[in-house]
Amino acid sequence: MPCTTRLDVGLVLFWSDFFDAALTLPFDVADVALAPPFAAAFAALCTVFLVLIAPPFSGFLVAFFVAFFVAITTAFYGDGPKIPSPSSKLVGNRSGKRIPPGGRLRYPRSSMNAPMNAESAQNRMVEEQLRRRDIHDAAVLDAMRRVPRHKFVPVSLESDAYLDMPLPIDEGQTISQPYIVALTAQALGLKPTDCVLEIGTGSGYAAAVLAELTKEVVTVERNPLLASQAEARLRALGYTNVTVIVGDGTLGFPDRAPYNGIAVTASGPRVPPSLAGQLAPGGRMVIPVGENAWAQELLLITRVVNAAGETEWREQNLGPVRFVPLIGKEGW
Repeated sequence: MPCTTRLDVGLVLFWSDFFDAALTLPFDVADVALAPPFAAAFAALCTVFLVLIAPPFSGFLVAFFVAFFVAITTAFYGDGPKIPSPSSKLVGNRSGKRIPPGGRLRYPRSSMNAPMNAESAQNRMVEEQLRRRDIHDAAVLDAMRRVPRHKFVPVSLESDAYLDMPLPIDEGQTISQPYIVALTAQALGLKPTDCVLEIGTGSGYAAAVLAELTKEVVTVERNPLLASQAEARLRALGYTNVTVIVGDGTLGFPDRAPYNGIAVTASGPRVPPSLAGQLAPGGRMVIPVGENAWAQELLLITRVVNAAGETEWREQNLGPVRFVPLIGKEGW
């Protein structure tokens, strides 16, 4: 085989393996939608670099980049996000049940102007995005099926409401992807008699899911506009067991403490002491923690009282995520 042909084939194999690995990086909460442009930009930079150091192969490299960009865009925006192989560190398949390598979550191609069958889309979300990714709690799956996510997003994005990705809402914030909402609810292990504290109301979607599972939800939002909108939305949908509070979420809401569960929807550098202090014995908290805005770990914190009456804190890492920062006295 001529030298140039061997080099061309080697480049194809190298970049194919490299980008396959790159697309399983821990872009969890907000970045599934960013994978194609990320890959395209990175491929472009690599192509320019290689063209500079290997001019004889510039035509091949440009052609390869174009083909790669088309393939990635089709894979992510046509059939839906690719599920990482079992070696991936993405939050998802966590109990030893494996999804076949290269498997896909398939969604219908969305269009801002296309009519949406909400019930069908919602059922598909539950079956393909949640149950297949090891969300197995029947109560959580039922709650995710009952809460109409399209009522919590802007009208222009209703047709995308049941895709497994975050979507923008007012004030530069986002509504979390359905999988993360379900994962959090499942990890909390809630009962119908429980009282739950949520930090970061946002659109109110996660509060509605928690309200389907528990007796009472107290949700704290620092942005008055978002709090007002969420409260009106929840009331219109009949969620009378949700109380929306405007305040510093890092301090919790001690008036209703202790809580059986605490769900935190923004990331801080550590677990806020005030929130830990408001957790009931045996209670659980799910919170993203990380030292920077680019990488956090979703932690499950359990408060346990031992035989001597002493409090112990148990921690379980649910996987890498990326959330908006937790702003407040005990956050950023």
